[in-house]
Amino acid sequence: MLCPQACGQAIHENPDALVPSRGQKAESQVESILEGMMARLNDISAALNGGNYSEAKAAYSRFSASFDEFGELLWQLNLSGSDYAAISEEMSLTNDAVRAIIERGEAYNIGIVGYSESLSAGDTANASLYAAKARESYASLSSSYEQLRRNASIVDSILADQGIYTGGLDASLSGLDRYMYMVNASYQNVSIGHGPALSLYSDRLRASVGDEVTFRVVLRNENGTPMPGEGVKLYADGRLAGECITGDSGEGPIVYVVPINVSGDRIFAHSECVPSSNPGSLVVSNYVELEVEGVGPALTIKIDKEAVSFGERVNVTGTLTAKGQPMPGRRIILSFSDFSGSAVTDSNGTYNYSMNVGPYTASGSYPVNASYTRKENDILLNASASSEKLSVLTMPAFLSLNAPGFITLGSTANVSGSLIAWNGEPVADAVVSLYADEAFLSNCTTGDDGDFNRLLPIPYNMSQGTHMLYAAFDPGPGRALAATNSTPVLVIFQAGAPRLSMNGVPMVAFRNDTICLNGTLLTDNGMPIAGKALEVSIFDGPRMMVVTGASGNFSLAYNVTGEETAGLSSILVIDPDSSKALYSGSVLLLPYDMPIVAGTIALLLVIAVAAIFGYIRYVAPKPQKAVEATVQATPAEAPAPIMPEKPLISIEDESARIHSLGYSDYREAMTQAYILMKKVLEGHGIRPDDSMTHNELYRYAVESLPSASAQLKGFVSLYEKAIYANMPLTSIEIDTAIKYIKEIHDMPRGDETR
Repeated sequence: MLCPQACGQAIHENPDALVPSRGQKAESQVESILEGMMARLNDISAALNGGNYSEAKAAYSRFSASFDEFGELLWQLNLSGSDYAAISEEMSLTNDAVRAIIERGEAYNIGIVGYSESLSAGDTANASLYAAKARESYASLSSSYEQLRRNASIVDSILADQGIYTGGLDASLSGLDRYMYMVNASYQNVSIGHGPALSLYSDRLRASVGDEVTFRVVLRNENGTPMPGEGVKLYADGRLAGECITGDSGEGPIVYVVPINVSGDRIFAHSECVPSSNPGSLVVSNYVELEVEGVGPALTIKIDKEAVSFGERVNVTGTLTAKGQPMPGRRIILSFSDFSGSAVTDSNGTYNYSMNVGPYTASGSYPVNASYTRKENDILLNASASSEKLSVLTMPAFLSLNAPGFITLGSTANVSGSLIAWNGEPVADAVVSLYADEAFLSNCTTGDDGDFNRLLPIPYNMSQGTHMLYAAFDPGPGRALAATNSTPVLVIFQAGAPRLSMNGVPMVAFRNDTICLNGTLLTDNGMPIAGKALEVSIFDGPRMMVVTGASGNFSLAYNVTGEETAGLSSILVIDPDSSKALYSGSVLLLPYDMPIVAGTIALLLVIAVAAIFGYIRYVAPKPQKAVEATVQATPAEAPAPIMPEKPLISIEDESARIHSLGYSDYREAMTQAYILMKKVLEGHGIRPDDSMTHNELYRYAVESLPSASAQLKGFVSLYEKAIYANMPLTSIEIDTAIKYIKEIHDMPRGDETR
């Protein structure tokens, strides 16, 4: 048994109490979900037509799962309370009807297979039982299909009135039409106790919208005798299309006019009758397939303005009709120069679209074009229309820029500004480019208020001195807003002392050793210096050039050949621009094989030990007997309290490392900062237990070092924000945490309370 997920259960209970938040995003999401649901319906139809009921159930599970998403979005649409309740109920009933069609279709298939096999085996008794089950399942299946068709029409109509494109929800059921056609054909071969027979005929098999098609019904009892005075109903695509009372010959005509809102290019018609002699039975006719010819629609378009400029809106309206009748639920594509949008026709066949003139809208005079493209199974052919020309005028704009007067190379500067059109309207979603002289630095985007704000990275390799910093907006030629530059801001770029940290430098190197040098070049405030050329000299050899990467890092490998001079040799890293050595280290170079050196050292150790023992035995003076002396005891002075030594911490290196971590992982940066804070506190003799929480650490440390109360409180607040509130920290906040650590580190010893 399939379990439905009723759409109504996922929908907000009180839509009238909500503030509508309908927007293009909600509409597009609803349309996307509907598109997925229609695809699942096609999967269900394909599985049923192939007799694969397991796959049909699996496809239904995917179809039903979409109802939760649909319900969550439905309340965001600007629906009236009655429409909201109607669509909620109809969608739930649609879900139930699809499930019932699969279940009852499977039951009908079991009955038909059992009926055929029993007849083949000559078992008429079982054949009659299976035939009765098939008839019961068929009646229920036909009822569910009729309900599904009715519900789909209602949902299609309501959503179309809201401008939601359903893609022809009603038309998507054409696959189920084919399935019901196949079921009906098999049902005609089932004889149940020689009951009444109903046949359906039509005077044509091809028609156009508005054409009259005359259907003829023929009702006979089990003996072939006409059954007059019986009511017969005609259904087209599951909808009631007409009815008649049979005459003396057991026949009756039903005239059907092909409607403009026919759901596809095929109509499947059948008739049903409940004989007055047996009110509990249902007699179903054969299906008749009617092909519907395509119709050329009429599309109109109108605009409410002839000329507009930036910030104004143009209302585009029009209608889509066919043979004088409105065509709802069709998507109309609108275009103006390089702009495109879309709207959906409502129940009156009318569409509306409000086109906003933005900064990148093309200027000039162009018509607004509307088009409709025929969809699969749709009777409507392609259509197009164009409005009178719309003139978009180019408007000037004003761009401002604010920046600090002094900026350190390799750091970031907080710059801001705004872009305002000549008519005073702020320009949103515009790309503003930032330059230093003619060098491009970065892009940023304006907000709804036309403002922009950015931490602007300044490359380390730019020259020191005065530069002109300016912002530029360039939407390209022929746009609603003209290109503009801000007034230049004079700033002074000043160099900060670069700091180079190195690892991989060994204390001793032997022949055939590979020395892997790794360095990181940072500014004095911990910013990585990328693209910087450095010279490396190893063991007084020729200088080798390296260039730092994006994180300010570089690597270099050197193989000890054995031809180098033994002794203490240097490794230098030099800035070629200033000829200043950024790093200088020493390595004990032993250009020999390690086993030889190790053996030599071992032999020297043996000789040294032997010499020491010989000295002790033969040369060292013998100990003399101690002479007792009377010494007057004097009170010993109380020793001065020994203050704990601060741990050897390179606070600058650690701070730089934490600062660089903050660019990629602020949580890891604050974790490392917390560890560094504990080391700094140990330097003041404060050794917190590892099990302490950050708040317990704060209280414990303040008791011993009250002068650091403000710094500890500020640091703990930033730590809580990053680790427990999981809120991102800015580089300024990371720097503030490092500043607190440095201030505590630099506090004089002796302030601690004992």
